[in-house]
Amino acid sequence: MYLYVFASRIMSLPTFPFFIQSLGGSEAIAGICATAFSLAAAIIRPLVGWWLDNGARKVALVIGLLLLGAAPPGYVFVPISCHAAQ
Repeated sequence: MYLYVFASRIMSLPTFPFFIQSLGGSEAIAGICATAFSLAAAIIRPLVGWWLDNGARKVALVIGLLLLGAAPPGYVFVPISCHAAQ
């Protein structure tokens, strides 16, 4: 399952700016969104790694599974939030 989750993230990163532009965003907004997407991942990974190394693996697993389960229904709200930001 995780293979598909991370593979989809890696495959969507190069097309993410084009998606933002298809919603009507400029190149600058697309770049800012892609930077925020990558920066959030770079900040959260060491924190989660530390958390997992200190023994909270079951809690992290449950929280991760809940977030993964909540993500697909969240796609319904992506166009609404992008247009609201414009």
